[in-house]
Amino acid sequence: MKYAEKKVKIVRVEYWSCNNPFHHHKTEEIANGCIQKSSNKKQDAAYFLKISQRNDWIVNLYKKGAKKADLARQFDLSGTRIHSIIGKFERNERNMISDAARKNRVL
Repeated sequence: MKYAEKKVKIVRVEYWSCNNPFHHHKTEEIANGCIQKSSNKKQDAAYFLKISQRNDWIVNLYKKGAKKADLARQFDLSGTRIHSIIGKFERNERNMISDAARKNRVL
């Protein structure tokens, strides 16, 4: 009578890292290209401050009656991006109102 036997197979996987924990590149060239791409993006605090100020400006103009299409042309963004900036602001505003109401509620 034959019995099943346990076998172990170890597979060695080599990959190149680009310092992004979600990326596993097969070649060094691809990893270097990814590093080059990510270094082109400005990820410093000043860049995020500028983006935040731009988004605040977009929301304020929209509140004053500007159309989304006009804002997209003015800021050289897509209409979808303008829509998502305004949507994010509106969601945050709703959450702040509901949080304030929750805090003031008497139990």
